[in-house]
Amino acid sequence: MRDRAVDAMVDVAKTCAPGGGGSKADAVKAVRSCLEILELMKLDIANHQLQTLRPFLIDTSGQYELKAFKGRRGPSSSLDITRKWIMASHHRLLTSPTLTHPSFPSGSFDYRQLSQSQKTYISALKGLTDLVFDPPSPAPSPVPPCSSGSAIAPPSSMCPLPLYPETTYLDSARLLVLAADAADTAALYMFLLLYRQLVFSEASAPGDQSRVNHADLLKLKREIRDISSSHLGYCFKYGNVDAPSSDPAVSDRDKWCKVKQDIVLQIALRAKEARAAPSSPSSALHAHVPDERLLKLAEGWSDTHIRPNSALSTMLKNRVRDAVFSQVLAFTFPPTDTSLGSVRALEAMPAPSICAAGLASGMEPLADEIRSLAERLARLAHIHLGVYLPLYEQEGILSDASS
Repeated sequence: MRDRAVDAMVDVAKTCAPGGGGSKADAVKAVRSCLEILELMKLDIANHQLQTLRPFLIDTSGQYELKAFKGRRGPSSSLDITRKWIMASHHRLLTSPTLTHPSFPSGSFDYRQLSQSQKTYISALKGLTDLVFDPPSPAPSPVPPCSSGSAIAPPSSMCPLPLYPETTYLDSARLLVLAADAADTAALYMFLLLYRQLVFSEASAPGDQSRVNHADLLKLKREIRDISSSHLGYCFKYGNVDAPSSDPAVSDRDKWCKVKQDIVLQIALRAKEARAAPSSPSSALHAHVPDERLLKLAEGWSDTHIRPNSALSTMLKNRVRDAVFSQVLAFTFPPTDTSLGSVRALEAMPAPSICAAGLASGMEPLADEIRSLAERLARLAHIHLGVYLPLYEQEGILSDASS
């Protein structure tokens, strides 16, 4: 492309030579072409410099960020929130110390048997996962309205979030985006569970598992996303039906309630189709009309469970969180690296079949969402720990923790 542009410029310039018959317009065109080629050459040089300096930037960016963070903190600042965050993750891991990992011969390892550095590393991984699935919520305050069909606008990446660890101040925007996607995945899990409940709701009907197949679940998942057109995770935010009418979040809550009704209606329709016998003539006549009794059952189930802090929503959200954490651990934790002093960029990832293994029953249709969340969170964790793991070790955050 560059050679053709240079040849075209030379041809135009030759016409402007004495006796060439070129006009002033040709001369201007030749000069303009020359300037355009020089601009392209500048971009080529810049790309070459970036490619040449990339290894150096990867090796030194963490040191620069850590130096900037220490300078930003000042001598009188502390890491109280960060310390509590890692300690809380450490204690949660001690209560369930057996962690699955595909690289170990037994398929798992004992967190309590790790070195102090490895415990700090995995505690930070666990903490980042918990920040995504259970974001810290400040004191109650009016919720700013957000337009339906658009994502919540993340803050500036340089703006620290309240109650978040001090060391995550550059990760604010990414953490919020991941939190929104995690809530969407958990909500999808709940809606797909509702579909299963409706399909097998007949007490006298035999539990024929063939009535729920993977293709139908994937199709329903796409339909749910198409209907919602916005974050499904709003169900974990807008569930207070007793909110005052002056609350600015009421309009968004009403929009979400309407979207939820549409989704429940579609699920009831698909459940009716799955329950109907293929040879039934009446089912063909009313194929696009959901059963009224089934619809009431679905609405009652959704009102009870698809709301903030319900027992079922909390349990299912924790299941998705645990599945994502298992894959993040498989992506990021190097069992052969004992020092963990410097974390390299994310390189070879485990095969998808390995990462998808071990999903709880009913989560199979969400394998793509869970893997995507795990990959993105693993990349964030690699960058974060590449910068701040030496600081966590230097501060001795887990030095006084009981193991």
